[in-house]
Amino acid sequence: MPPDAVTSNLLPLRAPFAGVVTGREVVVGELVDEGKPIFEVADVSTMWVALAVSKEDASRVAIGQPVRFRPDGADVEFESRVTWIGTAVDDTTRTLEVRTEIPGDGPVALRANTFGMGSIEVGRVEAAVVVPSTSVQWDGARWVVFVPVGDSSFVARQVEPGLRAGGHLEIRGGFAGDAPTHVVTTGSHLLKSKILLDRMESGEL
Repeated sequence: MPPDAVTSNLLPLRAPFAGVVTGREVVVGELVDEGKPIFEVADVSTMWVALAVSKEDASRVAIGQPVRFRPDGADVEFESRVTWIGTAVDDTTRTLEVRTEIPGDGPVALRANTFGMGSIEVGRVEAAVVVPSTSVQWDGARWVVFVPVGDSSFVARQVEPGLRAGGHLEIRGGFAGDAPTHVVTTGSHLLKSKILLDRMESGEL
C-alpha cells in the first residue's frame, strides 16, 4: 500500500529477523487483539533434524559424529554432524533426541516437518570381524559364540562385542586363536541354556 493510503487503522508489521512466512492466523480486514499471533515467520537458512536414538545406543553418540538423513520418499541424502544431544529420555518413546543442522540453501531444500531415516556414524573400522547378532550369547560370566566341532559338538569361544548394525555384531580384537569359519546362529541360546543348567547342577551358580 502506498504511503499516502496508510491510515491510523493500518500498522506496519516487521519481523525481528529475515525469513519466510510459514503461517497466517488472520485475514484481510480482521481486527486483532494485543498479543494474538498474526504471522508465523521461520528462518529456513538452517534446518534442524531431530533424530530419536534408542537409550541403549545413546551412550555411543557424541558431538561432531557424522550424520546422514534421507527423507521419506526421496532419493537425496543429506550429510551433516551431531550438533546437540538431549539430556533426558522421552517419557513416551523412551528415546533420546539428537539434533543435527542442515543448510537450507543447498541444491535440494529440506522441507519442514519432514519424516525420514537417519544414521549416526559412532565409529569406523576399516576391516572388522563380524558375526550375526544372534550368535553372541551371555553365559553368565562372559560373551561367547559357539563354534561347531565335528558333527554334533560345539565349543564356546569368548569374544568382546563391538559395534552393532544391520543385524550383525563386530568382534573386537578378533577371536583368541584362529578365527572360525562357522558359528552357531539359530539355536545358540539353547546351547547357552545348557551351559547354565550344567553350572546349576554342579553348584557353580
